[in-house]
Amino acid sequence: MAVNKAHTHQPSLSPPLSDPSLHGHWQAHQLRERGPCILTGRETRLLPLLHQLDLLPPATAVLGQTRQARPVLMTLNADTLGHFLVVGPAGSGKSELLRSALISLCLTSRPAQLCVLGIDVQGHELAVVESMPHALADLATDPSYAAALIRWLTEEMQRRSMVSIRRPHLVMVIDDLMWLTRSAWRKEAALIKQLISEGPAHGIHLFSASVDPLPVTLSAAMAASQVVQAMTFPGEPAAVVIQHGDEQVTAAPVWLSARDLNVAVTLARSGWLASHRFLDGASPA
Repeated sequence: MAVNKAHTHQPSLSPPLSDPSLHGHWQAHQLRERGPCILTGRETRLLPLLHQLDLLPPATAVLGQTRQARPVLMTLNADTLGHFLVVGPAGSGKSELLRSALISLCLTSRPAQLCVLGIDVQGHELAVVESMPHALADLATDPSYAAALIRWLTEEMQRRSMVSIRRPHLVMVIDDLMWLTRSAWRKEAALIKQLISEGPAHGIHLFSASVDPLPVTLSAAMAASQVVQAMTFPGEPAAVVIQHGDEQVTAAPVWLSARDLNVAVTLARSGWLASHRFLDGASPA
């Protein structure tokens, strides 16, 4: 699990929650003394949480908040935090967490710092992607178009490797990896495996969701890569177990209401960043 050290933009891994040195790592991101607006379950709204956090580095995703009012953050980098995977049964909130993490990435980064490609062939949970100024293309809801985006991103990774560039971050968001298990898309599944293995070194990242178990063609690549994995569970209050390597934390996942989604799009289009606060000190609540 990544926690950013106080007053630095260098990402680092947090110690286990039982470690007494944890306090210093969380210091920069403690909630301000305004009364906890985020406690458990469905109360963990992303926009109020962003409003209460100190300066966040670009390409930072907010994933949730512990019962101790500590935000769970991951800042994309090439070495330890390259991808994010949400797994869980149907109806457990996978798509909602994936979408909220994506929105938080966009609200901590300018389009010049981070761009997004979206694939959602099973539904329209990621429709908001098209509305964000960070989007490079329309949301792919057709498998053929999705395959074309995967091929383009693989070619871009190869181009970056030849010219030694890693920015801006390119994030491909896929709401359900299971469609890649179909025999017609084995080539694209192989390309996704390549992106998982080689992408972070070139500023290319995968944010995805899948029903557990993962597709066999991708499980080995995920296991070998520096993937932050979130496991969702059905029921109320909502809870998610977030794991990175040997580190694990249980948190209430972030979420956005329909109104929050509209506000988030407006903020992103206006050029607002989480570190700039809300205009005139207004809260997005």
